[in-house]
Amino acid sequence: MPRVLVGIGTDIVYLPRFTTLLNKYAIREGSLYRVTPRFDKITNKFMHPKERNQLDLKLAKGQFKEEEIVNFIGGVWATKEAVLKAMHCYIPYNQIPPAQTIYTNLFFKENTTNGVPRITFDDGFASRSAQCYAFNQKYIENKAEALLSISHDKDYLVAFVSLMDKKS
Repeated sequence: MPRVLVGIGTDIVYLPRFTTLLNKYAIREGSLYRVTPRFDKITNKFMHPKERNQLDLKLAKGQFKEEEIVNFIGGVWATKEAVLKAMHCYIPYNQIPPAQTIYTNLFFKENTTNGVPRITFDDGFASRSAQCYAFNQKYIENKAEALLSISHDKDYLVAFVSLMDKKS
């Protein structure tokens, strides 16, 4: 049975903005980074804990170039924005939880073992509150699938999200 497209969203980011964030709020010590409380505060406003753990590993291992870390942060941000825009295509505005709740609790961006980016809805989202439970039951659980494409070139990264209705 064919799936139905219910929403699309896209976001483009200027990667030097995230380079500035990294250089200003994460202290480089050789090949490693030590984050400051301000860096934590900023990234915790838009990253799911799983994304934050991935970032912390990248920063602590010292195996990743600055460009890879910046692409990761920019990719997470662009994905969050694109998903929210896609949701606005089919969910009434007054029924969508606050953006920060969507960004940090509803889903996370990850890569498959082949490196393909994907969006995974967090199974624990519904248990956060009665409002989250109702939203999850009505619009997400067994109903929505988000498809993600990310592309980057030099100073820019773009994320494109297709929100599909799984019921179709």
